[in-house]
Amino acid sequence: MHKNTQYSILANMKTIEDLAEHNIEMELSKGDKYNSESQCAYELSDEVLERIENSDHNLKSLKLRASNTQQELLSLLRTDKEMCEKAGNLIGNNTHLDELYVNIHMRSDDEENYDYDDIAENYDEFLKGVANNRSLTVLDLGYIPDRSEAIPLLAPLFGKKGALKSFSFENCNFVQTVLLTTFLSRTIDDRGTLKHLSLVGTWGEGSMNDHAGNLIKTLNKSHNIETLTLNWTTINADTSLALSNMLKNPSCTLKKLTLEDNEFDEEDVAVLAEGILENSTLEELNLKGSEHVTGDGWVNFFNILRPAKLGELHTLCLESNNINDEALDELSRVFANNDTLKKLSLSDNASITTAGWQKLGSIFLTNSAIDTIKITNGNGSFDDDAVIAWTIALSLSKNTILNELLLSPHGITSTGWSALENLVCNMTSIDSLYDSNHTLKIWGGDTKIEHFEGVPTTMISYQEFQYRYHLAMCTKRVMVKRLARSLGKESDSDNLQDIMKTHFNKLEKTETRHEKALQKIVHFYFMSGEANMKDIWDMELNVMVHAIATVGCFAKYNIVPSTSEHTLLYQIMRSVPSLFDVSSSNMKNRKVGSK
Repeated sequence: MHKNTQYSILANMKTIEDLAEHNIEMELSKGDKYNSESQCAYELSDEVLERIENSDHNLKSLKLRASNTQQELLSLLRTDKEMCEKAGNLIGNNTHLDELYVNIHMRSDDEENYDYDDIAENYDEFLKGVANNRSLTVLDLGYIPDRSEAIPLLAPLFGKKGALKSFSFENCNFVQTVLLTTFLSRTIDDRGTLKHLSLVGTWGEGSMNDHAGNLIKTLNKSHNIETLTLNWTTINADTSLALSNMLKNPSCTLKKLTLEDNEFDEEDVAVLAEGILENSTLEELNLKGSEHVTGDGWVNFFNILRPAKLGELHTLCLESNNINDEALDELSRVFANNDTLKKLSLSDNASITTAGWQKLGSIFLTNSAIDTIKITNGNGSFDDDAVIAWTIALSLSKNTILNELLLSPHGITSTGWSALENLVCNMTSIDSLYDSNHTLKIWGGDTKIEHFEGVPTTMISYQEFQYRYHLAMCTKRVMVKRLARSLGKESDSDNLQDIMKTHFNKLEKTETRHEKALQKIVHFYFMSGEANMKDIWDMELNVMVHAIATVGCFAKYNIVPSTSEHTLLYQIMRSVPSLFDVSSSNMKNRKVGSK
């Protein structure tokens, strides 16, 4: 079997907030398959098949995956050809299904004993019926078996009557690439509907390598493509030139370009940079795992980009590359005064030294707009000296933009952790805590910070505080999104639209620095027990009102644990409900400890 790539959920998330929101959505969706009014189904049960047959307008998405907890799909494909044909035909005749996800890939510890070609025949029978559907806008086939005829079978979906906007699959070889290019061919006057294409290739004999260029040329000519993923293939001169020309095209609509684990060379990446230089639409660029590009190649790449405005580029992933200190310096020059780039990932660039990381810290003394940066290097080069340089830069610049710092705790000792603690939670006094950075959230990559030596208890409590608050806000946002999906499309009434608008406005409301500071004060002085609560009780009544009010907000978001320690505080809150309001103009901007 050809090697194919598997990505963890965390690797695909741009921020911890995305991960939290994803997990909440999954938890809330668990009961969906038992709900007859659910918009999503996860198995081909009799009830689901009946809903598909009746074109139930509430059923919009069907997600069939192979896993230890959901074996229905694999059992069907292994044993029941007639049922595969029936299910495919029912989906083909359905007029309301919008999304179909079919992923037969097992977990990595199971796939050694599994031959995907054993189910290819039944898999194809299923897809023959699916190909007749005309309502699907999203089709994700996951891993396609080598012996499957999936792509030619699905040709009708790419015809004039098809509605397909998003198509993706793994284990793409050269035959599938050539066929897909043929199906996607359109004249300029009859541009296709496809906007999102994701292909994960397979290295070695039969890979898509030399045929990817023609596919890109076809997309450039015949489709308004917005997101393009081409992972695990050789990007040769023809392909890199085709990509560059697509980006240079004045009619380019490409917003997201993902080219992970490809065999670029230095000339290829330079040609790509020339295309990016002239592009005005690209928002996200992922060049993770371009291991054949040397440090000098990256220096040249950033040198080419230096004159670019890069006005739309807000997310840049450069993980697992050979970027060194010199290339990092060039990167800083490109983006130092850029007000668009929001998210930057430089993880697993082993050639970057401590000196390089320290120098990068100076980017926060400029007009950098970066709010999320990921530098989880396992070699420990982001050490105490780098941490201290960054905390100084963030403190001197009074940076309130950097929101998330994902770092690897390897190489950081108690000295570095203390510097970070003083930046975000200086517990010397209430005033010093108030004056701390209340924007930054620090995460230990895939590992909890508390698992490493030298981490102060305040930092551990701080991370718990941030995660709980994150989770609460994400839960609220997910609930509103689900409400919008379930109600927003059912009615155009002004009343309903006003209700939804109010919900979203509340979610989008940015908390003031004052409110954030008070939340942290309440957490550490009322909840964590890290300090003597007498400091709070001795404060002026005005601040006490804010403290109680903020705890009230925590209670609303289910963040405050129900323990006996808070009995007195809750009695006060219940007795004086007016204290819950933190927005009163006469106390909104008062600093803690002010007279």
